[in-house]
Amino acid sequence: MTTEIRRATLSDIDALMEINSSSPFGHSEAVHERKINETLLVMQGQIAVAYAMWGDMLWPDENRNARFLNTVNVHADHRRQGFASLAIEGVAWMVQKGDVLHDPARFLMSSTDVTNTPSQRLHESLGFKHIGTLPLPDQDKAEMFYTRDLQEREPASEARPVDL
Repeated sequence: MTTEIRRATLSDIDALMEINSSSPFGHSEAVHERKINETLLVMQGQIAVAYAMWGDMLWPDENRNARFLNTVNVHADHRRQGFASLAIEGVAWMVQKGDVLHDPARFLMSSTDVTNTPSQRLHESLGFKHIGTLPLPDQDKAEMFYTRDLQEREPASEARPVDL
């Protein structure tokens, strides 16, 4: 079966919500029509199996040289098959090359919950470096932050989105 990475469209909202609802770390508010242009969808044949969202940094980035990987979700029926890696590498392509919404950037930042060990291993396997852990205000949780220098490690060629 053919695997394809492409930018999501408004017609993909239901598929994105289906993927999101199967994730223990998913957030229903993560899928917004206003973020659709910053969402990549991984398709296996005609089935949406994973997605990743990115955007501008949430804090000042005067050089506009970094983007933030906001969300990566894989449908429960398709986990542990490499789709999260493909989604993240697809975002790395978008960040490095730029698109209609963003100039090219050198760094891809990300974070994950301290309890999400699979995500931590995935980040590290894709060349992200752990840069710190912060407690979340008013919560009994902490978030681990990562960065990846896209000049030190190029995105995987097989993850290039079809519409880039």
